[in-house]
Amino acid sequence: LEMRLPQNLKFQQQAQEMAEYALRSAEAALQQNITSSDQITTLFDPAVTPGYAAPVLANGAKVLPFTPTDVDDRSGWTDANSVQVQSTNQDLAGRYVIEYIGRVGLPPLDIEDVDNRHYAFRITAIGYSFEGNNVGSASYLLQSTYTQPL
Repeated sequence: LEMRLPQNLKFQQQAQEMAEYALRSAEAALQQNITSSDQITTLFDPAVTPGYAAPVLANGAKVLPFTPTDVDDRSGWTDANSVQVQSTNQDLAGRYVIEYIGRVGLPPLDIEDVDNRHYAFRITAIGYSFEGNNVGSASYLLQSTYTQPL
């Protein structure tokens, strides 16, 4: 018991750090890849860019497509629906999904005014521990909202 507790804490810490790294990687990807509002339409098509999603029409309402968030079901996090990141100093792995959720803030009062509202994205990131030569059993899930002016 004395030896197992520190190992579990170590694995949980690894998973948390990897989830934070995946979250920061997603923010950096947004800053680098989205420089104009026109890019949102082309980039945020999950059929074109896995790991990026925008609202889709379902039963007459716009809804966000499925985002894998079950930390116990690793088969839900694949290259088809998320982006994998690797740490630079260890063989730790994580994944992220970026969803475009719309503009935030009040719209301009006059149609001739410039619309300065920011674009909002939801980032879901998961990190895994590394035990021996395999991805470990510990995982950590983070979710954040990120806004960016374009």
